[in-house]
Amino acid sequence: ITELGDVNASVAARMAARPEQALTEACAALPREMGPSVLAHALDLVLCDGALASAEAAFLNDLIAALGLDTETARRPWRSTSLTTTCR
Repeated sequence: ITELGDVNASVAARMAARPEQALTEACAALPREMGPSVLAHALDLVLCDGALASAEAAFLNDLIAALGLDTETARRPWRSTSLTTTCR
């Protein structure tokens, strides 16, 4: 658990120091093949209240760009996600 706390502290410090670069840096650190899964998880979280706010849409667009996903790959999670998903 200490390692997880250390990672969290590191991420929080990086986001505070360079908030506009944090998403790009985080995505660059991931293996490329994880991009679609990361987008699918983000989409589930963003839509868990059944709505898509403009700030959430902007975040998802930024995430797609930072992950370097092409249009077709980025559309796949949208097809399988329901707006009726609820947070638990």
